Amino acid sequence: MPDRWVYRSLSVNYRTPAEIMTVAAALLAEFAPCVEPPESVRACGVRPWSSRVTDDELVAAVEEFMRDEAGRDGTSVVVGPPGVPGAVAPSETMGLEFDAVLVVAPERILADGPRGAAELYVALTRATQRLGVLHHAPLPRA
Repeated sequence: MPDRWVYRSLSVNYRTPAEIMTVAAALLAEFAPCVEPPESVRACGVRPWSSRVTDDELVAAVEEFMRDEAGRDGTSVVVGPPGVPGAVAPSETMGLEFDAVLVVAPERILADGPRGAAELYVALTRATQRLGVLHHAPLPRA
């Protein structure tokens, strides 16, 4: 009975705070401009951060995030593409939420085209309090 169902677009976001949703909405604007991001009903007061790291700095930066989060109450996760030490794939976080999320190498996630953009959006919106992003910085040429 197809006439029993009514399509409704979700327009309110109760999980992701406004500060983090601003980052995710920018991704939507670039990769899915026809998709209207939901409006967050709350703010957490913590701005997302990002940092560029080289391959040599990556492990230490992830370990620093894990040490910082281990000293706080709540849950945390490192999300990244295959090959990032200690990271889970973005697809493995779908439907989950964490107090803190560290997204590693978003440019490598995006390399998977539209699917990668969708997975990066999922990864960014798993955080309920704190979001960090580590971008890859290529090593300088000698």
